Amino acid sequence: MNKFLLCTLLIALLAYPALAETAPTGMQLVPVTMSVRIGETAQLEAFWVTNEVRRLTWSSSNPAVAVVNCLDLEDFFSPVAFVTGISPGTATISVIGHHGHTGTATVTVTSVYVPVTGITLNKSATSIMIGATEQLAATVLPSIGLIPLTWNSSNPAVATASSSGLVTGISVGTAEITVSRVDTGDTATCVITVTSVYVPVTGITLNKPATSIQVGGTEQLTTTISPENATNQNVTWSSSNTAVATVSSSGLVTGISIGTAEITVRAANGLTEICHVAVTPETNETNGGCNTLNFGMLGFALLFAVCVFSKK
Repeated sequence: MNKFLLCTLLIALLAYPALAETAPTGMQLVPVTMSVRIGETAQLEAFWVTNEVRRLTWSSSNPAVAVVNCLDLEDFFSPVAFVTGISPGTATISVIGHHGHTGTATVTVTSVYVPVTGITLNKSATSIMIGATEQLAATVLPSIGLIPLTWNSSNPAVATASSSGLVTGISVGTAEITVSRVDTGDTATCVITVTSVYVPVTGITLNKPATSIQVGGTEQLTTTISPENATNQNVTWSSSNTAVATVSSSGLVTGISIGTAEITVRAANGLTEICHVAVTPETNETNGGCNTLNFGMLGFALLFAVCVFSKK
Protein backbone atom coordinates (compact mmCIF):
# COMPACT_ATOMS: atom_id res chain seq x y z
CA MET A 1 0.00 0.00 0.00
CA ASN A 2 2.79 2.36 0.88
CA LYS A 3 4.46 1.57 -2.42
CA PHE A 4 1.19 2.36 -4.23
CA LEU A 5 0.83 5.75 -2.55
CA LEU A 6 4.45 6.54 -3.23
CA CYS A 7 4.04 5.74 -6.93
CA THR A 8 0.86 7.85 -7.15
CA LEU A 9 2.58 10.78 -5.54
CA LEU A 10 5.54 10.45 -7.88
CA ILE A 11 3.32 10.38 -10.95
CA ALA A 12 1.45 13.47 -9.71
CA LEU A 13 4.67 15.37 -9.18
CA LEU A 14 5.95 14.48 -12.62
CA ALA A 15 2.69 15.56 -14.27
CA TYR A 16 2.36 18.85 -12.32
CA PRO A 17 4.16 21.16 -14.80
CA ALA A 18 1.88 20.06 -17.61
CA LEU A 19 -1.23 20.39 -15.47
CA ALA A 20 -0.17 23.80 -14.14
CA GLU A 21 0.22 25.22 -17.65
CA THR A 22 -3.43 25.82 -18.42
CA ALA A 23 -4.15 26.81 -22.00
CA PRO A 24 -5.72 30.23 -22.39
CA THR A 25 -9.43 30.23 -23.09
CA GLY A 26 -9.20 33.24 -25.41
CA MET A 27 -7.07 36.12 -26.69
CA GLN A 28 -8.05 39.64 -27.78
CA LEU A 29 -6.29 42.64 -29.29
CA VAL A 30 -7.07 46.15 -28.10
CA PRO A 31 -8.20 48.07 -30.03
CA VAL A 32 -9.88 45.72 -32.49
CA THR A 33 -10.05 48.43 -35.16
CA MET A 34 -7.79 51.41 -35.75
CA SER A 35 -6.97 54.00 -38.36
CA VAL A 36 -3.51 55.41 -39.04
CA ARG A 37 -2.05 57.65 -41.69
CA ILE A 38 0.94 56.80 -43.84
CA GLY A 39 4.03 57.08 -41.67
CA GLU A 40 2.09 57.14 -38.40
CA THR A 41 2.46 54.45 -35.72
CA ALA A 42 -0.19 53.17 -33.29
CA GLN A 43 -0.03 50.70 -30.43
CA LEU A 44 -1.76 47.32 -30.13
CA GLU A 45 -1.90 45.20 -26.98
CA ALA A 46 -2.78 41.53 -26.57
CA PHE A 47 -4.87 40.28 -23.61
CA TRP A 48 -5.65 36.65 -22.61
CA VAL A 49 -7.43 34.83 -19.76
CA THR A 50 -4.62 32.79 -18.16
CA ASN A 51 -1.28 34.12 -16.96
CA GLU A 52 0.96 31.67 -18.78
CA VAL A 53 1.75 32.48 -22.40
CA ARG A 54 5.36 31.88 -23.31
CA ARG A 55 5.39 33.04 -26.92
CA LEU A 56 3.41 35.49 -29.11
CA THR A 57 3.80 35.74 -32.84
CA TRP A 58 2.67 38.95 -34.54
CA SER A 59 1.95 39.32 -38.24
CA SER A 60 0.29 41.55 -40.84
CA SER A 61 -1.94 40.22 -43.59
CA ASN A 62 -0.71 42.99 -45.90
CA PRO A 63 2.75 44.33 -45.07
CA ALA A 64 2.55 46.64 -48.10
CA VAL A 65 -0.24 48.51 -46.27
CA ALA A 66 0.77 48.13 -42.61
CA VAL A 67 3.62 46.45 -40.74
CA VAL A 68 3.73 45.33 -37.11
CA ASN A 69 6.69 45.28 -34.74
CA CYS A 70 6.94 44.37 -31.06
CA LEU A 71 9.38 45.21 -28.31
CA ASP A 72 11.24 41.90 -28.59
CA LEU A 73 11.93 41.63 -32.31
CA GLU A 74 13.87 38.37 -31.99
CA ASP A 75 11.36 36.12 -30.22
CA PHE A 76 8.16 38.17 -30.39
CA PHE A 77 7.44 37.57 -26.69
CA SER A 78 5.95 41.05 -26.07
CA PRO A 79 2.19 41.51 -25.58
CA VAL A 80 2.58 45.05 -26.95
CA ALA A 81 3.13 45.75 -30.63
CA PHE A 82 3.30 48.82 -32.84
CA VAL A 83 1.57 49.17 -36.20
CA THR A 84 2.93 51.57 -38.85
CA GLY A 85 1.02 52.72 -41.92
CA ILE A 86 2.83 52.13 -45.22
CA SER A 87 0.27 52.84 -47.96
CA PRO A 88 -3.50 53.47 -48.22
CA GLY A 89 -5.60 50.35 -47.67
CA THR A 90 -6.57 47.85 -44.98
CA ALA A 91 -4.68 45.06 -43.24
CA THR A 92 -5.40 42.55 -40.49
CA ILE A 93 -2.91 42.40 -37.64
CA SER A 94 -2.82 38.97 -35.96
CA VAL A 95 -1.22 37.63 -32.80
CA ILE A 96 -0.88 33.89 -32.11
CA GLY A 97 -0.05 32.42 -28.71
CA HIS A 98 1.95 29.20 -28.32
CA HIS A 99 -1.32 27.41 -27.46
CA GLY A 100 -2.72 28.34 -30.87
CA HIS A 101 -5.20 30.96 -29.71
CA THR A 102 -5.29 34.11 -31.86
CA GLY A 103 -6.43 37.70 -31.71
CA THR A 104 -6.93 40.06 -34.63
CA ALA A 105 -7.34 43.75 -35.28
CA THR A 106 -8.26 45.59 -38.49
CA VAL A 107 -6.09 48.54 -39.50
CA THR A 108 -7.12 51.15 -42.07
CA VAL A 109 -4.31 53.29 -43.51
CA THR A 110 -5.19 56.65 -45.00
CA SER A 111 -3.18 59.10 -47.08
CA VAL A 112 -0.33 61.20 -45.74
CA TYR A 113 -1.40 63.84 -43.23
CA VAL A 114 -0.47 67.28 -44.48
CA PRO A 115 -1.27 69.92 -41.87
CA VAL A 116 -2.80 73.15 -43.17
CA THR A 117 -0.21 75.81 -42.50
CA GLY A 118 0.45 79.20 -43.98
CA ILE A 119 -0.01 82.92 -43.61
CA THR A 120 -1.96 85.52 -45.60
CA LEU A 121 -2.31 89.30 -45.56
CA ASN A 122 -5.52 91.30 -45.79
CA LYS A 123 -4.09 93.19 -48.79
CA SER A 124 -1.76 92.13 -51.57
CA ALA A 125 -1.19 95.73 -52.68
CA THR A 126 -2.07 99.20 -51.45
CA SER A 127 -1.16 102.85 -51.94
CA ILE A 128 -0.36 105.43 -49.27
CA MET A 129 1.06 108.94 -49.27
CA ILE A 130 4.23 110.18 -47.66
CA GLY A 131 3.66 110.41 -43.92
CA ALA A 132 0.48 108.33 -44.04
CA THR A 133 0.11 104.91 -42.44
CA GLU A 134 -1.64 101.66 -43.33
CA GLN A 135 -2.29 98.79 -40.92
CA LEU A 136 -1.74 95.36 -42.46
CA ALA A 137 -3.33 92.31 -40.81
CA ALA A 138 -1.90 88.79 -41.03
CA THR A 139 -3.95 85.58 -40.78
CA VAL A 140 -2.11 82.46 -39.62
CA LEU A 141 -3.27 78.90 -40.40
CA PRO A 142 -3.98 76.93 -38.38
CA SER A 143 -5.04 79.33 -35.67
CA ILE A 144 -3.32 77.76 -32.67
CA GLY A 145 -2.53 80.54 -30.29
CA LEU A 146 -0.02 83.33 -30.62
CA ILE A 147 2.58 82.60 -33.30
CA PRO A 148 5.56 85.00 -33.52
CA LEU A 149 5.71 87.02 -36.73
CA THR A 150 8.39 89.22 -38.24
CA TRP A 151 7.77 92.18 -40.57
CA ASN A 152 10.28 93.49 -43.11
CA SER A 153 10.40 96.08 -45.89
CA SER A 154 12.31 95.55 -49.11
CA ASN A 155 12.92 99.31 -49.30
CA PRO A 156 12.84 101.08 -45.91
CA ALA A 157 13.70 104.36 -47.64
CA VAL A 158 10.25 104.22 -49.26
CA ALA A 159 8.13 102.46 -46.63
CA THR A 160 8.72 100.92 -43.22
CA ALA A 161 6.78 98.32 -41.24
CA SER A 162 6.50 98.09 -37.46
CA SER A 163 6.52 94.87 -35.46
CA SER A 164 2.71 94.91 -35.57
CA GLY A 165 2.43 95.46 -39.35
CA LEU A 166 1.84 99.23 -39.36
CA VAL A 167 3.25 100.57 -42.64
CA THR A 168 4.45 104.19 -42.93
CA GLY A 169 5.13 105.99 -46.20
CA ILE A 170 8.60 107.60 -46.24
CA SER A 171 9.24 108.71 -49.82
CA VAL A 172 7.81 108.31 -53.30
CA GLY A 173 8.32 104.82 -54.73
CA THR A 174 7.40 101.17 -54.14
CA ALA A 175 8.34 98.63 -51.49
CA GLU A 176 7.36 95.07 -50.58
CA ILE A 177 6.26 94.49 -47.01
CA THR A 178 6.80 90.82 -46.04
CA VAL A 179 5.45 89.08 -42.96
CA SER A 180 7.07 85.78 -41.93
CA ARG A 181 6.12 83.00 -39.53
CA VAL A 182 8.93 82.25 -37.13
CA ASP A 183 7.86 78.61 -36.67
CA THR A 184 7.41 77.49 -40.30
CA GLY A 185 9.07 80.22 -42.35
CA ASP A 186 5.89 80.80 -44.41
CA THR A 187 5.61 84.33 -45.81
CA ALA A 188 3.09 86.73 -47.35
CA THR A 189 3.81 89.98 -49.18
CA CYS A 190 2.03 93.28 -49.82
CA VAL A 191 3.27 95.74 -52.46
CA ILE A 192 3.20 99.32 -51.14
CA THR A 193 3.14 102.29 -53.51
CA VAL A 194 4.02 105.60 -51.82
CA THR A 195 2.86 108.79 -53.51
CA SER A 196 3.59 112.47 -52.78
CA VAL A 197 2.40 114.26 -49.66
CA TYR A 198 -1.34 114.87 -49.54
CA VAL A 199 -2.21 118.55 -49.11
CA PRO A 200 -5.93 119.06 -48.39
CA VAL A 201 -8.03 121.92 -49.76
CA THR A 202 -8.68 124.46 -47.00
CA GLY A 203 -10.64 127.03 -48.96
CA ILE A 204 -12.42 127.78 -52.24
CA THR A 205 -13.60 131.17 -53.56
CA LEU A 206 -15.31 132.48 -56.71
CA ASN A 207 -14.34 135.52 -58.73
CA LYS A 208 -17.92 136.82 -58.23
CA PRO A 209 -20.29 136.25 -55.32
CA ALA A 210 -23.18 137.49 -57.52
CA THR A 211 -23.78 138.47 -61.11
CA SER A 212 -26.50 139.36 -63.63
CA ILE A 213 -26.80 138.06 -67.18
CA GLN A 214 -29.42 138.31 -69.87
CA VAL A 215 -31.41 135.45 -71.34
CA GLY A 216 -29.06 133.73 -73.77
CA GLY A 217 -26.06 135.48 -72.26
CA THR A 218 -23.08 133.79 -70.60
CA GLU A 219 -20.75 134.47 -67.69
CA GLN A 220 -17.48 132.69 -66.94
CA LEU A 221 -16.97 131.97 -63.26
CA THR A 222 -13.52 131.08 -61.97
CA THR A 223 -12.35 129.56 -58.70
CA THR A 224 -9.37 130.01 -56.46
CA ILE A 225 -8.27 126.98 -54.41
CA SER A 226 -6.36 127.38 -51.16
CA PRO A 227 -3.62 126.45 -50.65
CA GLU A 228 -2.15 126.69 -54.11
CA ASN A 229 -0.37 123.34 -53.73
CA ALA A 230 -3.47 121.40 -52.67
CA THR A 231 -3.21 117.81 -53.89
CA ASN A 232 -6.70 117.49 -55.37
CA GLN A 233 -7.93 120.72 -56.97
CA ASN A 234 -10.80 119.15 -58.90
CA VAL A 235 -14.16 120.92 -58.60
CA THR A 236 -17.73 120.28 -59.73
CA TRP A 237 -20.37 122.82 -60.75
CA SER A 238 -24.16 122.76 -60.30
CA SER A 239 -27.18 125.05 -60.66
CA SER A 240 -30.07 125.23 -58.21
CA ASN A 241 -32.46 126.08 -61.07
CA THR A 242 -31.43 124.84 -64.48
CA ALA A 243 -34.63 126.26 -65.99
CA VAL A 244 -33.20 129.72 -65.25
CA ALA A 245 -29.44 129.23 -65.59
CA THR A 246 -27.13 126.34 -66.39
CA VAL A 247 -23.43 125.93 -65.72
CA SER A 248 -20.85 123.87 -67.58
CA SER A 249 -18.11 121.70 -66.10
CA SER A 250 -15.72 124.62 -66.54
CA GLY A 251 -17.94 127.18 -64.74
CA LEU A 252 -19.53 128.86 -67.78
CA VAL A 253 -23.00 130.09 -66.77
CA THR A 254 -25.74 130.50 -69.42
CA GLY A 255 -28.99 132.43 -68.92
CA ILE A 256 -32.04 130.35 -69.90
CA SER A 257 -35.05 132.32 -68.66
CA ILE A 258 -35.88 135.27 -66.40
CA GLY A 259 -35.35 134.52 -62.73
CA THR A 260 -32.66 133.68 -60.23
CA ALA A 261 -30.43 130.66 -59.58
CA GLU A 262 -27.55 129.68 -57.35
CA ILE A 263 -24.44 128.39 -59.03
CA THR A 264 -22.43 126.19 -56.66
CA VAL A 265 -18.85 125.08 -57.02
CA ARG A 266 -17.75 122.14 -54.85
CA ALA A 267 -14.21 121.02 -54.05
CA ALA A 268 -13.27 117.35 -53.87
CA ASN A 269 -13.26 117.44 -50.07
CA GLY A 270 -16.77 118.95 -49.92
CA LEU A 271 -16.03 122.66 -49.46
CA THR A 272 -18.43 124.86 -51.48
CA GLU A 273 -18.89 128.42 -52.68
CA ILE A 274 -22.02 130.00 -54.25
CA CYS A 275 -22.61 132.67 -56.87
CA HIS A 276 -26.09 134.22 -57.02
CA VAL A 277 -27.15 134.72 -60.63
CA ALA A 278 -30.06 136.92 -61.82
CA VAL A 279 -31.20 136.36 -65.40
CA THR A 280 -32.88 139.37 -67.06
CA PRO A 281 -34.75 139.73 -70.37
CA GLU A 282 -32.73 139.95 -73.52
CA THR A 283 -31.89 143.60 -74.42
CA ASN A 284 -33.63 144.95 -77.54
CA GLU A 285 -31.26 147.55 -79.04
CA THR A 286 -34.02 149.07 -81.31
CA ASN A 287 -36.03 150.25 -78.32
CA GLY A 288 -33.39 152.75 -77.27
CA GLY A 289 -31.44 153.32 -74.15
CA CYS A 290 -34.48 153.71 -71.92
CA ASN A 291 -35.47 150.06 -72.22
CA THR A 292 -31.88 149.01 -71.71
CA LEU A 293 -31.70 151.04 -68.53
CA ASN A 294 -35.01 149.62 -67.29
CA PHE A 295 -33.95 146.00 -67.97
CA GLY A 296 -30.60 146.68 -66.29
CA MET A 297 -32.30 148.09 -63.24
CA LEU A 298 -34.61 145.04 -63.16
CA GLY A 299 -31.58 142.72 -63.15
CA PHE A 300 -29.93 144.59 -60.32
CA ALA A 301 -33.17 144.58 -58.38
CA LEU A 302 -33.48 140.80 -58.74
CA LEU A 303 -29.86 140.36 -57.79
CA PHE A 304 -30.23 142.62 -54.75
CA ALA A 305 -33.28 140.66 -53.59
CA VAL A 306 -31.48 137.33 -53.98
CA CYS A 307 -28.47 138.51 -52.00
CA VAL A 308 -30.60 139.99 -49.23
CA PHE A 309 -32.77 136.89 -48.79
CA SER A 310 -29.78 134.53 -49.02
CA LYS A 311 -28.14 136.30 -46.07
CA LYS A 312 -31.23 135.94 -43.87
